[in-house]
Amino acid sequence: MNETEQDLRLEIARLRARVAELELREKALRQDCGAASRGEAPLELLAAHMDDVFWITDWQTHATVYASPSFERLWGRSRASLYANPQEWADAIHPEDRERAWDSFVQMGEGTTYDEVYRIVRPDGGEVWIHDHAVPVRDEHGRVTHAVGMARDITETRRSQELALQAQKMQAIGRLAGGVAHDFNNMLSGILGFAALLQHDLGADDPRRGDLCEIVAICQRARELTGNLLGFARKGRFRRERVDLNGAIHNVERLLAHTVPRKVSISLELATGLPAVEGDPAQLEQVVMNLALNAADAVAGGGSMVIRTGRIPGARGEPGQVELVVGDSGAGMAPEVQRRAFEPFFTTKAPGEGTGLGLAMVYGTVSNHGGSVRLDSVPGAGTTVTVLLPAVSAVAAGERADTTVEPALPRGTGTVLVVDDEPVLRRAMSRLLGRLGYAVVLAEDGVEAVEQVGAQDLDLVLLDLAMPVMDGPEAYEAIRELRPDLPVLLCSGYGPDSVADQLIDRGAAGFLQKPIAYEDLARVVAGVLGS
Repeated sequence: MNETEQDLRLEIARLRARVAELELREKALRQDCGAASRGEAPLELLAAHMDDVFWITDWQTHATVYASPSFERLWGRSRASLYANPQEWADAIHPEDRERAWDSFVQMGEGTTYDEVYRIVRPDGGEVWIHDHAVPVRDEHGRVTHAVGMARDITETRRSQELALQAQKMQAIGRLAGGVAHDFNNMLSGILGFAALLQHDLGADDPRRGDLCEIVAICQRARELTGNLLGFARKGRFRRERVDLNGAIHNVERLLAHTVPRKVSISLELATGLPAVEGDPAQLEQVVMNLALNAADAVAGGGSMVIRTGRIPGARGEPGQVELVVGDSGAGMAPEVQRRAFEPFFTTKAPGEGTGLGLAMVYGTVSNHGGSVRLDSVPGAGTTVTVLLPAVSAVAAGERADTTVEPALPRGTGTVLVVDDEPVLRRAMSRLLGRLGYAVVLAEDGVEAVEQVGAQDLDLVLLDLAMPVMDGPEAYEAIRELRPDLPVLLCSGYGPDSVADQLIDRGAAGFLQKPIAYEDLARVVAGVLGS
């Protein structure tokens, strides 16, 4: 029996039990209605079939005079024990909430209304959120004689509120991450631009060239990290290209060396001749990273984790699938934890140690790449997560074509207006475009850009979308009114979004993602002006 069949059978069993419960309640209700028609305890009949707990307390003794039957379902204790021990109500309140709830309760003696939210701890260890509301009852002399209240289970409501707050917090973090990534991409554009100038100035045998190549490689890695931030912030779309999964794992392994405790043993079992998969390299590396960090957390006190790849051949010559397996020798997961493992915000970690988004993001990313995820875990025997991704007919890992020969960059003529609020990027673009043969005019915002379009004989505008004073879309519309024939290339530290799409539909010449590689800049500008 596979996991899906087992889950279906469990769900059918739960549904049958629920039907039986409803039938019993219906039978009891019919009996109670018959009793009520004979005039027997109509208020007790009402209370017996309400989910809320109605209660009455004698104020002089604090003894419980009455608690409705729902008390036993909600508190997990018998009404008889509550009548025998009135303190049982307060003892059941969570220690962190008990003093506050009791102090508020005592104040009813002064005639105030009681309205508190607190947690109770059931005998089975489960926690239930309670909203308890009560009013004092006075005698003819104005003295408080009783308290009458109603307690309601608000656990699901609280859970929904907490999820909503978590979602709001993650949205705020996402906006922050997107802003940081945008600004960081601007700075990376400057670094990569000036590094490209030096690369083309240095001869192939210059000993400094190796150091410069390391700087460029580090910047490219930073570019991928900002791509992850933009992915978290859901800013724009992402690349789809052939990805060497073994190479992605080696990239992640270098990062894990600085984050995973030394007590954790990491082994790689990577298949040779592994076909490529199609997707976003940064997102797929993040999948590997999330799974590896989860496995490392499971054996943080000491243990082993393995990352393995393999190929599952397809039928009739089809590419098949690439398999990624991440396993650990940890304590494993209970069945109820496994069922919720991919839920957003669900985590077994202590507060402040995890958001519960790791596996949810893995599931979402893999699904978007046309793949699937399977989790296998046995308590006491560790956990294994298997990811299957569609293989593509591509060069296998380690067999890529030689790309050491640098192609000649296309040059051109004409005047290009560079519009960007980042001074370093303006200087870098001016030097790069000048090296390619273009005359360059600079503007730091949309207002200055429109002024330059009206005053200069321009052939192309390179326009940033996110700027103060007048942003890119506003500047684009103003430029179109002045020069409908002037080509405008859009660029942004964010990915292309609906605004960029709309401007391209209205005639913009294209989009460049920051940080802009020198080769991409040369190719795209030459292509636009050449056409």
